[in-house]
Formats: sequence, structure tokens, C-alpha cells
Amino acid sequence: MVEQSVLVLEKQGPNPVLSEGIHDWVFECHGLLHNAVLIIASFLFVLYLALQAKKSFLRLSHGRSYIIISYYASLWLVSILNLLWCFSQAWECSPGKEFAWNLLSLLTTSGMLFLEVSLLAFLLQGNSTSGLEALTRTFGISGIIVGFDILLKQGLLTISMLPLCSS
Repeated sequence: MVEQSVLVLEKQGPNPVLSEGIHDWVFECHGLLHNAVLIIASFLFVLYLALQAKKSFLRLSHGRSYIIISYYASLWLVSILNLLWCFSQAWECSPGKEFAWNLLSLLTTSGMLFLEVSLLAFLLQGNSTSGLEALTRTFGISGIIVGFDILLKQGLLTISMLPLCSS
């Protein structure tokens, strides 16, 4: 009689989807080292933001700069989204999860692009801008560029049916 492997026994266990998903996440697709580096770096950045949150919140509440407050909130949102993206790396190689992976990748990369363009637009305006007018101008420029990027990626995704990110 042929021996069954541990993997086959796990798939017959009480939760076959979970054991198969963990196996795929560790051994398939990119491998354990790739996933660990992504998760550790993203987690350390979110941890750094959390440790600095009280000091940053006090500075932001006294600064009255709408741009910096909005940018800080956007930074938190994109950092959490990036951490979720890192934990979901197994979705890239899982059949049936292409749409969820592409949507999460699109949101994460668009959020990062938004942060980059907003920072450049803010720096090009000068440090003295802090009103609502400067906020709408900065985020308006960023929104237009990110919107164009999303339309371009969506068009390429529809035409080629390839995943958006293959890190």
C-alpha cells in the first residue's frame, strides 16, 4: 500500500481550505522569505506609526494644517491597506481570487501613488500653504493623476486579463 503524505492527510481534516491556503502561502507562489520580508517591513512601519501616534496627534491638533492632518490620515489608511495586501499574498496564486487580489492591489498601489503625488504637490506649493484652498488643490491634483492611473490599469487589466501586481 502507498503511504499518504502529511499534506493529503491535512486536506482531509476538519478545515481543508485553511491548511491548503497556509501551505500555498508558505511554499507556493513567492515563498516564505518573500512573504516574511513584506509582512515584517509593513508591520514595523505600522508599529512605528502607532508608537508615534500620540506625539503626532498632539502636534497635528496644534498645527491647524488641513493638508498635513489629511495626509497623516491618508498615510494611516494606506499603511493598513498595505499590511492587509502583504498578508494576502497567497491570493495572487489562488484560483478564484483573481478579482479580490486585483482590487486589493489596485487600491493599495493607488493609495501609495496618491500619497506620493500629494507630497510632491504640497512641496511644490511651499510650506506656507495650509488652508482649505491649498488642500483641495493638492488633493485635486493627486486625485486627477490617480484617477488617470486607475483608468489606465483597469483598461490594461480588461484587455490582457493579467494580475495587476506580481511582486
